[in-house]
Amino acid sequence: MNHPLAPDALAPPGRPEVPGGNVVEAVLREAARLLEALAAEHDAVGAIDLNALSLGNGELAQLRERLGAGEVTVSLGVGAGASLIRETGYAGVWWMSLGGAAAVPPLEQIVVARVPPLVPAHAVDVADAAQRFASDLSIHAAAASARAAPGASEDAGGKAAAGPAVPDPGAVDRPRAAATSKESCR
Repeated sequence: MNHPLAPDALAPPGRPEVPGGNVVEAVLREAARLLEALAAEHDAVGAIDLNALSLGNGELAQLRERLGAGEVTVSLGVGAGASLIRETGYAGVWWMSLGGAAAVPPLEQIVVARVPPLVPAHAVDVADAAQRFASDLSIHAAAASARAAPGASEDAGGKAAAGPAVPDPGAVDRPRAAATSKESCR
């Protein structure tokens, strides 16, 4: 017996022959089967390449409607074009729309996994981020020490220097007014 999503020799290229001709139902059954496998084996991952099925816009809309919307949306800015990963109404079933430049349609997939494989940070990226974070904290600590050191926060006249040495990320970026004194107005 043929797999419900396996293309048959008589089917148009990229379009599976499905009993009754309902590709949407076949995709939903396959997603349900993959979800059952995920429930049984916690690290199971499966995917259905919707582009390979040559689904029409109406069929894609019907799939989206039947799968529903979940609580999580992930936006990735990697490669050509924006990528979105949306949880469906079924935990563990994700609709992925990857890349897609102006003339190229995005890769559309249904992925069944606890977390889609594109989401977790790679070990090398995490190690690099840990080093950068530690370095940034050291720089911030050194700047704070310099501000707290005796005489470090005073100008030549013994007055407190204006403004922090490290910019406040929450501060609104506005031009600073020039400091004036009675002496400079004369």
